[in-house]
Amino acid sequence: MNNRIAELIKKLPDDIDGVLITSIINRQYFTSFRSSDGILVITREKSVLFVDFRYYEQAKEKVKDVQVELLTATSVQLRKLRDECKLKKIGMESSKMTVTEYIKYQAIFDSTEIAFDNKTNILIENLRRYKDNEELEAIHHAQSFAERAFYDIIKFIKPGKSEREIAARLEFVMKCSGSEENAFPVMVSCGKNTAYPHHTPTDNKVKNGDFIVMDFGAKYNGYCSDMTRTVALGNVSNEMRNIYDIVLKSQKLALAKIKPGVLCKDVDTVARDYITQKGYGEYFGHSLGHAVGMEVHESPFFSPQSQISHCRVGHVMTVEPGIYIPDKFGVRIEDMVYIGQDNVKNLTKPEKNLIIIQNSI
Repeated sequence: MNNRIAELIKKLPDDIDGVLITSIINRQYFTSFRSSDGILVITREKSVLFVDFRYYEQAKEKVKDVQVELLTATSVQLRKLRDECKLKKIGMESSKMTVTEYIKYQAIFDSTEIAFDNKTNILIENLRRYKDNEELEAIHHAQSFAERAFYDIIKFIKPGKSEREIAARLEFVMKCSGSEENAFPVMVSCGKNTAYPHHTPTDNKVKNGDFIVMDFGAKYNGYCSDMTRTVALGNVSNEMRNIYDIVLKSQKLALAKIKPGVLCKDVDTVARDYITQKGYGEYFGHSLGHAVGMEVHESPFFSPQSQISHCRVGHVMTVEPGIYIPDKFGVRIEDMVYIGQDNVKNLTKPEKNLIIIQNSI
């Protein structure tokens, strides 16, 4: 039995006999095998991964400590397993399942009580918060691909390049470096568009005097990276430089606050209070950061709403303060950090002092 499955079983409520997992991400988390379709059933007696013909031979070769079965007749096979393991009550991923899927599995497990509350979700979510060495190494790889793209892009940007071109170049270099796919759609904005925190790249072209905000991440072995850098093209105004310095200082204050046991809300407060003291609190409307793993946005969050979540050893978190002034410009700087027992390691290496690109046409 692998460690992740063992931990899940260890933490299962006494009245739950097993868990049905259908989501791609959680199947991969517990089996280290990714497939577009499949069903994983974890019980106290054994765990079985059902996959169709497309994945069967590969799964048999790669999946360890989990029984692999060729999926041919879902209802028959799941009922057989239910009877073998005497499943009286089974938990399901309510947050990952459609109503149609729920009705389907409710019919299959007709004589089994289904725990379709949020407890199974929370249990798995809590397990995934803590990254082991294998997961951390995958995030390191993903981040290295993103950083190669960043070092390339600051040489690529020049007046006349569009947001779409810059986004496409970032994606191209990440994939050429080894990224499986984007961790999320690449976000690039320039000029007034930088005032939109989650701007979709357009044909808007970069010109001298612009800020360019780039938020992007790569993926390796199913794990994401996430970083944001704001750079400038040509000369910048004193106001732009001042806003950039405020965002950078707020991030440094937040980074210094992070350590095991600190409330996530308090990390957010440090950055938010500083930005507010400088007169720009109304222009920082999103949370300070979030956990990163197999999904780019995981819990916990550095947020004013994080009333009970604490920083814990094993968390990988982003710290991404921003200021966005409508019709003018915006700035965001984002790093990923790993919270260790004795120190907090910044996983994001590229320069954070304002980079001014002097390229000309």
